[in-house]
Amino acid sequence: MAGPKQKVEIELPEGIESKEALDKLFATFLKQRVSGKSRDKAIRTAMKSLIDAHKAEYDRLVATNMPK
Repeated sequence: MAGPKQKVEIELPEGIESKEALDKLFATFLKQRVSGKSRDKAIRTAMKSLIDAHKAEYDRLVATNMPK
């Protein structure tokens, strides 16, 4: 739930020259976070589909690779 916007003061990290540069870096971070979440969900769904389609082979490989 988003509330009212708040102003915060921070020191710019070394190597960041302006507020605009910090805003750009933060926007990039948020974009990667969102796309990473989507990619991870797609990978999990694909893995589940593959396991379901090849259940016997998957079970055999798991049993073969389990430590004894």
